[in-house]
Amino acid sequence: MSTAIIELNDSAIACAHGDRRLSAPGYALLTDEGVVTGDQALRSAWLLPQQSHNQYWHQLSLSPLARTNRHARHHADLAYAQLLALHRQAGEPESIIFAVPGNLSNKQLSILLGLAKASPFQATGLVDSAVAAACHTDISGDVVHLDIQLHATVITRIACGGQIQRQRVSQYPDISLKGFQDTWTHYIADQFIQQYRYDPMHSAQGEQQLRDLLPGWLERLSSQAEIEIEVVADQGNFQLNIQRADFIAANNERWRRLTDALASALEAGRPDAILLSHRFAGLPGIEDQFDFTAYCDPDAVINACQQQIQHIVSDTEKLLFITQLPLISASGADFATEADASPGRDQTSDNPAAQPARPTHILYRHQAHPLNRGLRISRNGQGLELKPVDTPATDRESTLRGKLRICPDHGKVKVETDQARLPILCTGNLDDLRPGDELSIDSETLRLIEVL
Repeated sequence: MSTAIIELNDSAIACAHGDRRLSAPGYALLTDEGVVTGDQALRSAWLLPQQSHNQYWHQLSLSPLARTNRHARHHADLAYAQLLALHRQAGEPESIIFAVPGNLSNKQLSILLGLAKASPFQATGLVDSAVAAACHTDISGDVVHLDIQLHATVITRIACGGQIQRQRVSQYPDISLKGFQDTWTHYIADQFIQQYRYDPMHSAQGEQQLRDLLPGWLERLSSQAEIEIEVVADQGNFQLNIQRADFIAANNERWRRLTDALASALEAGRPDAILLSHRFAGLPGIEDQFDFTAYCDPDAVINACQQQIQHIVSDTEKLLFITQLPLISASGADFATEADASPGRDQTSDNPAAQPARPTHILYRHQAHPLNRGLRISRNGQGLELKPVDTPATDRESTLRGKLRICPDHGKVKVETDQARLPILCTGNLDDLRPGDELSIDSETLRLIEVL
């Protein structure tokens, strides 16, 4: 029986089946022809606001929608439509394991399993996504895991030892990804008004354009102090320079609520570690709010479910909600920590245990790229592109003004410069990179890390 994994977070529902990897935001568009979900619905959400829905996972229920038609009467119908779309796009797997956030109520879990029973697939597993994410850490003791959804933040307290066990879950609906996005969208619109007396929010097309472009701007602001943005309007093209510090400060009230929520979660005692989901790690400014130990790889939950399938799949007809899993060997870790750059380096020894640490990944804009196949790094208009060396270069890439390679070589990791036109600064030795070394390329920073 072929099995897919669905990680249910309405900011971007992840689905994996074999080699297929899908991601779909929790947006639905109710039309006369049917229910459109995911990216297609998101691209029309502000063009057709009366037909757009994004609360149906957060408020999963059988309560009627304000506007209904023969295709959907309540939130559960919209959720069902999205599950069917994911199932179809994933290649129609026979069974699905659901990794769900801890803030889903028992009633909502029952509705989810009811939807699965009405679907052309069988639900064979149900696991807490925070527990699955923590399975790959080498952290032991008391751990606090933070994740953000479209309409809430979820803080989960977890006991990590030989077993990863959920202890307590808290939900904060006033700290949401959509809330951050709404504030930042209005901040950018205000900047256009001040500089050009042009309000992109004045029309549905203008607001939709801002919403479509915002994710790319957030990614660039995660690592750049200033970016230039542009919108297209009937009056012409308008450009702005956005300062990262001012942009982050626009959400100061929401940052305060987040730190207060974390402080509340820590009232039970200071944890041994604070673990962030990749969704939180992708918010520019998160590193300025509080000290955290590590962040999870985007595929951490999916990978944990695939490796722990024997502990998640239920043998009985009634599914058990798994809130405890064994720790996965640290050699399969899917998390990254900030490595300390040591001023003095260990000398090579005949004893393998005394060998100096070698980087396994390079960290760029909160994503860790493995080095085992080597990396080709190119510059484009949006930042840097990192691809395995053995992937074919595109025609567009061949026109870029500079590129380099980072490759393992006889136990060392070194930089091979293809074109001197791409200036590189390094805190370490370009011929022998170590965890903690940083590369600076045209104001872009990359950090070498070791994932254990």
